[in-house]
Parts: sequence; structure tokens; C-alpha cells
Amino acid sequence: MATVFDRFHQVGKAINTSEKGTGLGLSISKGIIELHNGKIDVSSELNKGTQFSFNLPIYTEDEILFENIEKGITVATKKHIKLSLLIIRLDNFDGLKKEHGIKLAKDTTHKILEAFQDVIAPGEFSFIKGNNEVVLFSDITKKDIVSVINTLEDIVNKFVAEFTEQKSIKISYGYSVYPNDGESAKELLQSAYKTLLNK
Repeated sequence: MATVFDRFHQVGKAINTSEKGTGLGLSISKGIIELHNGKIDVSSELNKGTQFSFNLPIYTEDEILFENIEKGITVATKKHIKLSLLIIRLDNFDGLKKEHGIKLAKDTTHKILEAFQDVIAPGEFSFIKGNNEVVLFSDITKKDIVSVINTLEDIVNKFVAEFTEQKSIKISYGYSVYPNDGESAKELLQSAYKTLLNK
């Protein structure tokens, strides 16, 4: 019991000795669960059986977002670099939803997320917040923001054109830089939303 989650550990005799495992399954399972801040347990009774159970925490959307930004801040601090927090809001989400349904409206937001994911590097991330916002934490500089927004608009407009005659989508954005505009996830988000709301 004390070593059942150890790597390469095998317990008991295999029924078919020609098909022997590696002893990694439970170790990998434990690793995945712990990466999600969960816990796995085992209980066993001789000649009756063994039970494995695990628990995973339920996070709110904001908790996941804050945790990822804080991880990005840790990376930026270690590398002594600046990172940008960019919020993209699909302003005509409700119009798309009304005209084409919730699925296509959400697919449009996902298209923005996909466009981000094609350009982010390790340590950076993109995240959907609510139905119509995508948050990017990246090394994109303020001078590159306009070209990033233009590229995103082109990608999403082409996608929208596949299911509607509407010629363009409306995007607004908010922007903040670590550490100039804030040193925590909360401060960076507040700063980015202030610029978003001012547009």
C-alpha cells in the first residue's frame, strides 16, 4: 500500500504473465491528479478488493484566470521580462447570438482564442472569459497591438463570412503591462479593463 503509486512498482501476480505492465499507470494517474491540485487515495481489504478514489477541486472561471496570470508573472519575474495582458472583447456577440444562435456566437469567440494560440509561446497563455472575451498574457508589446488586432479581425471576419452576410465583426481591446501597470493578476486585469471601458 505504501508503494503502490511508486514508478515501476507492480503488485501481485499477473493472470497472464505474457502481458505484463510497466508499473507506471498509477504513478502517472497520481501525477495528473496532483497537477490539478487533487488527491488520490487507495483502500484495500484482503480477499475482498481494492478501491481507488480521487478528488479534484472545482475552480471558478476567475480563479483559473488569476492562477494562470500569477504563473505568467512568476515566469516573467524569473526571466526579467515584461509581459502584456490583452483583453479582446467581441462587441457584437449578442447580435451574432440573436441572428445565428449561441453556438455560432461562441464559435466566433473560440476563433479569436485559436488565433491567439497559434502565436503564443511557452509560459504564455490565452483564455476565454465569459462568452465574448479572450484574455491573452504574452510578450506582445504595445506598439504591436494594432497589428495583432488587425490580424485577429481579419481571421474572425473570414470565419464570420462563412455563415453570415455581415461584413465585419466589432472588437474592442484593453491592455496592461507587467510590471508597469500592476504586479498582481488583479491589478493587471483592473488596469486592462479600465482601458477597455474607455474605448
